[in-house]
Amino acid sequence: MADAPEYSQCGKQVLRDGEHFADAVSPEIAAALAHVLNGQVLLPPALTEEQQDHIQKVLWP
Repeated sequence: MADAPEYSQCGKQVLRDGEHFADAVSPEIAAALAHVLNGQVLLPPALTEEQQDHIQKVLWP
């Protein structure tokens, strides 16, 4: 089985394994999406409460 891709953020871009994957409206939303995609589930327990609050605030204002 292949390793799961790694998502990251650069400005408004979401990157998958360093390659452009998606564009977001803001750097904050791109960072939140990368966190969610890396967890492969919505708001995984591995995220800190601060990260979860940030993601909820950015994605669901």
